[in-house]
Amino acid sequence: MKKLFQLIFLSLLFNCIYSGYLKVEYYQINDYSCKNGMTLVHYRTTDLCNEGTSLMYTCDAANNNITRTQYYGSNCQGGSESINLEANKCTNDFGTTSNVVYSCTEDYDLGTNSLVEYLTNGQCPDSHSNWKDDIIQVASLGLNVCTYTDVGSIKTTSCNDTSYDESYYFSTDSCSTSVFSHSLPFPDCSQNTPEIYYCNN
Repeated sequence: MKKLFQLIFLSLLFNCIYSGYLKVEYYQINDYSCKNGMTLVHYRTTDLCNEGTSLMYTCDAANNNITRTQYYGSNCQGGSESINLEANKCTNDFGTTSNVVYSCTEDYDLGTNSLVEYLTNGQCPDSHSNWKDDIIQVASLGLNVCTYTDVGSIKTTSCNDTSYDESYYFSTDSCSTSVFSHSLPFPDCSQNTPEIYYCNN
């Protein structure tokens, strides 16, 4: 009976500390309260090294504690520098001008009507049946959402089975008449570019 209680305690402790993913909700550049609708969401796998950037995130959901650790050596080796990110609060994304909300979550939710991108440490569906075990980030971009860009314009995104389209507008308050559009094919996943795109609509 004592061992049973110990197992239950350890299971609860593990669930409180490890949360699977760091969820980053992106809002419009001029939305400083993060109240006007999310435009993009990233799910970054915690406690897993991003081998391309030598970066790792950890989440302590029970204490709302999120840590971003940058390693100086490759594959998250050698010395490192860590900073804490504020959870469940509208703030600036680290190193960017985007308004975001950080939180810890056990799984990712892609919803519907979105352009989805998986990023792995090098595994692709065609060559590895268990490629999802190698995921370091999942991104979900809302389709046909009027979104401000860093250069002051606004754009919308749409997609189909093989590509996605971006349309840009000069207006700063509506996406009514496009002045420029282009289509970008989904990249072929490879070890050097381990990205998997699909249209989730």
